[in-house]
Amino acid sequence: MKRSRGPLWLRLHGRKVLWLADGFLISAAAGIAVAFLLGQIHPLSIHASGGLVLAISYLGLLVMRLLVGLLIKQINEPVSLTWGSHSELLADLSPSTFKMIEEADVVQILAGTLIEFVRQEAALKALAHAASRGARIQVIMLDPAAEILQVIAAERSSRSDVPTEEIFKRIQSECTYSVNRLREVLPPGAVGRSLRLSSAMPHQAFTRYGDRYLLTPYTFGRGGSSPAMFFRQSGTSKPLCDGLQRGFEELWESSMVRKVGEEALSES
Repeated sequence: MKRSRGPLWLRLHGRKVLWLADGFLISAAAGIAVAFLLGQIHPLSIHASGGLVLAISYLGLLVMRLLVGLLIKQINEPVSLTWGSHSELLADLSPSTFKMIEEADVVQILAGTLIEFVRQEAALKALAHAASRGARIQVIMLDPAAEILQVIAAERSSRSDVPTEEIFKRIQSECTYSVNRLREVLPPGAVGRSLRLSSAMPHQAFTRYGDRYLLTPYTFGRGGSSPAMFFRQSGTSKPLCDGLQRGFEELWESSMVRKVGEEALSES
């Protein structure tokens, strides 16, 4: 698997890079102007050839800044960074993910057990912060009581030596734990508004933090080890983002999901 850390870092921090480059260029331009001014006042303090070198150097920096800007623009096109697995992509996005959650006006998560998310205290704190400042939070995850958990467990068991019943209990326990952790960290009353439990077979994990998307198409017998992609909404990716949004909203309003009460779920 190819790990594109450089492009990922530029995608997330490209604006800061350009701001620093612009600041450096402005400072350099001011320095050159002062140098020429001092050269006029004190002719022996600067040679004409030195001024030419400074001017050429500045021109080189300006060209480099333009090239970096074009690179960042290309990297920020919608598609995207693909990873060998959902788990690895989440690991590489952290802690940038937490900042995305805190700053997003809309957070939508469609997941299986949600266990990898709730095991990260920083992610939970960021979600609680977003909820406390009025962001729209919508989370859909597997219902611990859903019969579909048996099917999922059987699929995973077929790819391992672990019995189906053992995997089923683990999935059920992870779902219950995730629901209770969300209840602990979200503001009072937020769980009823923000969380739905689904009895439908999850075909994908879908996460939206504002205009950033993480999409994981589940493959047979895999959860977090399925391949994933991270991208930002733009003109080109808008039809894909609209389709993901539409599917999420339809499931949110469907009879396949149920609301959660404020009481904790019992551990099985």
